[in-house]
Amino acid sequence: YDRLNQKASDLKNSAYYQIGLELSGQEKFPEAMKMFKKVSPEFRGINDAIQLAINKELAKGETLLKQKQYEQTLAVAEKILDYDKSNEAAKNLINTAFCQQAKNLIIRKNYTEALHVLGKADPEYDCVKKIISDVQRAKKKQAEVHYLKGVKHFLNEELQSAIKEWEKTLKLNPKHDKAKKNIQNARSLLEKLNKLYAH
Repeated sequence: YDRLNQKASDLKNSAYYQIGLELSGQEKFPEAMKMFKKVSPEFRGINDAIQLAINKELAKGETLLKQKQYEQTLAVAEKILDYDKSNEAAKNLINTAFCQQAKNLIIRKNYTEALHVLGKADPEYDCVKKIISDVQRAKKKQAEVHYLKGVKHFLNEELQSAIKEWEKTLKLNPKHDKAKKNIQNARSLLEKLNKLYAH
């Protein structure tokens, strides 16, 4: 009825502020932020309350990251960015989570998935650049391992196995010319052998 009634306005701000604090205390971050956003920005203590809620949520994210709970870490950081688009700590949390997730995938030699994960991260982030180059190096190394296994099979006249190893080599390093040539040679040898045995 009376839009300019200061007492009513203060009462409304105070109520939303108190509900926000209560929800923040219960670690209900999105709900708390919804309440805080309804409070006038000039209301005393509101900015500190918002910062405190964000810091609490960041701490939660850090803990989840240490526990290798990457999906949950990302969810927490995304929630923070919903309310504070420029929050650097939340952005760092996201990129660190992607980096650690990728490192774990590299350990399991799951290079393609690692690169997929890093594709979601900020490409300018130092850790992302470093891990991408680590993945490329690891893939080449692994390709070489398969290539040599293929050579061993070839020398033992196990042509099918040799071809399989060289195909793995090309999957990891499509530019491996020796593997390409060796596959062609092994296949044509197999054809000749099959013709011989057919007669």
